[in-house]
Amino acid sequence: MNRKSLGFFLLLLLFLISAVVWRQKLFLIIPIIVILTGILTFAYAKLATTNLNAELKFTNVVDKGKNVTGKIIVNNKYPVPLNEMVLNFEIKNILTGETKKVKENLFLGITKKSEMPLELESKYCGCIKVELKNIEIFDIWGIASIKKNFNESQQVYVMPYTITQDIELGNSNAKEASDTWQFMENVAGVSGEVFDIKEYQIGDNIKNIHWKLTGKYENPMVKKMAKEAEDSIILIFDNRFENSKYEMADALAEMFISLSRNLLNENIPHTIGWWQEDKEKYISYNIRSEQDLVSRLPKVLAAGKCVNKTSEYENYIAKMSFEKAHTVIVAETKSDVHNIAAKGVTWLTVDDELNSHNLKQRRAIKI
Repeated sequence: MNRKSLGFFLLLLLFLISAVVWRQKLFLIIPIIVILTGILTFAYAKLATTNLNAELKFTNVVDKGKNVTGKIIVNNKYPVPLNEMVLNFEIKNILTGETKKVKENLFLGITKKSEMPLELESKYCGCIKVELKNIEIFDIWGIASIKKNFNESQQVYVMPYTITQDIELGNSNAKEASDTWQFMENVAGVSGEVFDIKEYQIGDNIKNIHWKLTGKYENPMVKKMAKEAEDSIILIFDNRFENSKYEMADALAEMFISLSRNLLNENIPHTIGWWQEDKEKYISYNIRSEQDLVSRLPKVLAAGKCVNKTSEYENYIAKMSFEKAHTVIVAETKSDVHNIAAKGVTWLTVDDELNSHNLKQRRAIKI
């Protein structure tokens, strides 16, 4: 029993004692009226829950660091105003695992409809799921309450910072990144040589426009790079976050997406893959253009956390390293899956001090 309820019952007890001691009916009538009023308003609150509706409306996409704005609309179909209501929310970043429980008070007057503005922080990139768990309606005295559960939720995608850096194609026997953004490994068959000319299509890199041939034809022509570069690289987002810090998941996602975008800038098609928690399996997508990457961003940001899937992780890496010339794993730390006979696997790791602000100072990525 909370303090408010305790104080209420002590006050009623005081009136009853006064009625007995002073033999005044007024001391008896007052608590009776108070009790009956509470019972009636509670009964009305219970009835009103059957026709109480709520709707969440939020901006679907927001840049990291900016506040997420939205509102909740509550409708009461009955004309009599409801007393105090408490709205219980659960806000979760699916990517980082950060979860908060939030309570908001609302009074629904005679208008039958009320809108409450809501504002959330977007400190980390990811997919923020805003869910209205229930609405708790109190009687007029705020003592008894009834809850109505809701299945109302909305997802907001917080876009990560991405850093533009050059990709240097080269050869080395290094197996692990010694710097957060620098890793070196053999990429067999990756070449920047031109092997064909084709007509420009939406999504093609404008850097590859063949200006001389474009001048001879009505439509723009682009250089098609060597076939050997296609499907030669896979980037794996290791979302088996062992570190409890939300900054870690945030930094890894930014590294992963930035690396994919940088490869596109250098006209290097590739594949991206990760564990998708809601599907309970590893998924892979071919990235050939910026449009491909943008269309997959929501899935990356809502990937979730991979828990207790070591065998699936090992099998996926082994399969990808067999199919691809080079496998790059963006991870918290180098995995202990050293028993995998995977050729050309590089771990791009981060440390506890990493944050999105110092990514801008990293050197060019060398493959």
